[in-house]
Order: sequence, then C-alpha cells, then structure tokens
Amino acid sequence: ERRFVASVPASLAQPGSGAQGEEVILQGAADCTFVEGGFLHIVDRKKRSLKIAAVNVFPAQVENCVKKLSFVDEACAVRCTVNDKPYLKVFVTLNTPTPLDVVKKSVEDICSANLIRYSVPRFVEVLDKMPRTDFGKIDYVSLEKR
Repeated sequence: ERRFVASVPASLAQPGSGAQGEEVILQGAADCTFVEGGFLHIVDRKKRSLKIAAVNVFPAQVENCVKKLSFVDEACAVRCTVNDKPYLKVFVTLNTPTPLDVVKKSVEDICSANLIRYSVPRFVEVLDKMPRTDFGKIDYVSLEKR
C-alpha cells in the first residue's frame, strides 16, 4: 500500500476520514499538504523520502526550509552514513559570501525551529555550484556518493 500524510485543516476533516488532529492518511505516493481552498500541494515524491532513525524524512521539506535563509541560493538534502548510522546532510550554494560557521548555525537554527528533529541536517557543506543531471535538475545521486 502506498500512503502519504497530508496536513488537513480541522474544518476540512470529515467524520470517519481517519483524521487525527490536523493530519489524515491518504492514498498516493507523495508528501503533500492541503493549501487554501482545499487544494492539494505536492511537496515531493515518495521516492525521495529518506529513513533517518526509522522516520521518513522528506528532502524537499528540508531544502525549502534551508532556502528561506537569505544567503542560500540552492539546497539539496541527502542521506549520509557515518559508522553505519544514517544522518542527514545538506549541500548548499550561496548567493552572498557567508562564513561557514554562520551557514551551519543558521541551517541548524531554522531547521530546528520548523522541522522535526530527524529532519535537522547533521552536516552542512557549501558548494560553488550544484551538480546537474542532463535535464538540468540537481543531481542528488552524485551528492549522496560524496
């Protein structure tokens, strides 16, 4: 069975729909949220979910959070392994020169304030530019291998 969790305003949750608080499980293969007007906003494909400590982490949520920092141009979150333990690593490119310690602290702070703890990157690496696929998308597979 393919499922995803979507945030649903309590006013939209129908009795018997499976809603618990403001979340409901729906059939599908993506991470999504309901937005104003009851429309479904797809955040990321299930394929890009990562398991960190047996918890699903969606890289697009992490990337969107990190990109809210004014000095971050692009971000790509990937799973990395240290001593057989999975961790989250985020690669960023900057639009303004910023000291690495400021980048790391800012990423940790914004993610800690807005995401579950498993979605807070343990490692941050600054790149001059993101690797790209032939289609021009960020090549997260090559970043996972770094």
